[in-house]
Amino acid sequence: MVPLRRCLSSLSAIKKLGHAELVLADNGPLLVLRHLAALSDDDRQILLQFAQQHHLSIYLAGDSDRLERLTGSDPYYRVDDLELGFNPRDFIQVNASVNQLMVAQALEWLDIQASDRVLDLFCGMGNFTLPIAKRARQVIGVEGVASLVRTGQKNAQINGLTNVEFMHHNLEQDVSCQPWAGQGFNKILLDPARAGAAEAIPQMVKLQPETNCLCFL
Repeated sequence: MVPLRRCLSSLSAIKKLGHAELVLADNGPLLVLRHLAALSDDDRQILLQFAQQHHLSIYLAGDSDRLERLTGSDPYYRVDDLELGFNPRDFIQVNASVNQLMVAQALEWLDIQASDRVLDLFCGMGNFTLPIAKRARQVIGVEGVASLVRTGQKNAQINGLTNVEFMHHNLEQDVSCQPWAGQGFNKILLDPARAGAAEAIPQMVKLQPETNCLCFL
């Protein structure tokens, strides 16, 4: 942390910096730097030199909606021998070992068979969806954040999984008209945020009578 503090303190835009976020991906550490004013060429050069010295990827956040990769490669992490790319602003399980155990436990509870059709609700970018797809006949992942759906689709392609689809829908709303709602799934996984899945569960009970296993994380 001391080298980073020194680096940031040397920038001419030091008083226009918001916050710095460090993320450890499986392909190396990365820094997301929030700045409230444009960075000069000199400041960018200082950051580039720091990144090269410390083998660091750097992303600049000049506004709340966009990231600029200054240097480095796209981050990813591994789970169940799969490579999952992510945006530095995406929600991921920061404790890699706990995430591995959590995915393994979910797979054990679901007891996935080659004939299973699985619905993964609140699926994010595929943390559970893709490991399930390695084992099941078909998986549909449903997520309310469109950018995570796109990342999930990309991760499926990267890992060569063709039996999985990602759908965008707000699961706090009615799902009965969604194309996936009436397809029939014998197993369902839910991994909602802290708000829970009060709207989704009753709908799944009604719409998916074939379900014989519902796993709630």
